[in-house]
Amino acid sequence: MMTGDAALCFDEATNADGVWTVIVRSSHGVIGHIFRAVGEYGYFAGRFNAFTVTISDPSLDRLKTRIIASRR
Repeated sequence: MMTGDAALCFDEATNADGVWTVIVRSSHGVIGHIFRAVGEYGYFAGRFNAFTVTISDPSLDRLKTRIIASRR
């Protein structure tokens, strides 16, 4: 899903181990990932960050909105 305001793209993917993720991209490339764990979605800012949650929310749509708002 492309978002015009903040120029972010959210691409769903599944790796070879079956782990679901959303890759968050800007015009500069990958800026983070979203993973689901323990009933919440967590946004991990940074290309290689898989340890420190930047923003979390039980709603994926609300989390995407919060990510976009944080980039303004």
